[in-house]
Amino acid sequence: MPDLTLVALGEADIPGLTELTRRAQWRFTEADVAAMVSGGRFFGHRAADGDLASSAALFPYGDAMATVGMVIVSPDWQRRGLGRILTEKCLAEWPHDDRPVALVSTEQGAPLYSMLGFKTVGHVLKMMGKSPVPGVAEGRSVRAMEAADHEAVHALDRRAIGADRHRVLAAKIHQAKAAAVVRGEDGVATGYGLCVEQPEQRVVGPIIAPDERAAVALVDHLCAGYRGPVRIDIPESQRVFRNVIEDRGFALDDRPPLMLRGGDAQPGDRDLWFALAGQALG
Repeated sequence: MPDLTLVALGEADIPGLTELTRRAQWRFTEADVAAMVSGGRFFGHRAADGDLASSAALFPYGDAMATVGMVIVSPDWQRRGLGRILTEKCLAEWPHDDRPVALVSTEQGAPLYSMLGFKTVGHVLKMMGKSPVPGVAEGRSVRAMEAADHEAVHALDRRAIGADRHRVLAAKIHQAKAAAVVRGEDGVATGYGLCVEQPEQRVVGPIIAPDERAAVALVDHLCAGYRGPVRIDIPESQRVFRNVIEDRGFALDDRPPLMLRGGDAQPGDRDLWFALAGQALG
């Protein structure tokens, strides 16, 4: 396209990427975008005046799996095939055709991704509610995450996700408004959770936990003292957890497809995966 140039994007583009999310009516902050840029390979189309017309990113987690996200085309540049060009560029950056690439699609985008080899393997449930009432999940030892917990937290994440997303997770921990761990009887962390704040809402995730009660205890801790809208993106497979948070006032806001290319299932112990780090990050 003579009026657009496909380029790699980096830290200098964080303000432009954040503005692009606003055009898409997403609630991302610069801190959200910066955390993703730290662990992803970003591409986009730049207009002659320097404005970003589009973006997409590949997030490689070691060589075990990757995710694709942040696929945005500015309203002024839609219907030119930019989304397909960017997705193909991201896939070209992943050299392991036999290892999974995951993405969370919109319903409108699913046909394009299907043409590129993705298939729907489930759904993500965007749940919205008010801050939970603390103290419901009794019998769990939950406390604020400390620097001494980071090694155990990264190990838990690798076990659940089946891949190493150390860079992204470290950036999310640094960004987090609150971070917590749940401990077993021996005092060792058996689960963790994070939350960040966006305009007019708190977003809880990721949550990695041994069971539903621990996941709920982490939500309680992360939202203690906060009175406002809360968003949690959960895998559809976590039916009991969904029922519990629905009983506490959360409601389904959206149900986008979870799509996969290069495999039939995501790696790791996904029974431990209760909330996404973000729809772009898994």
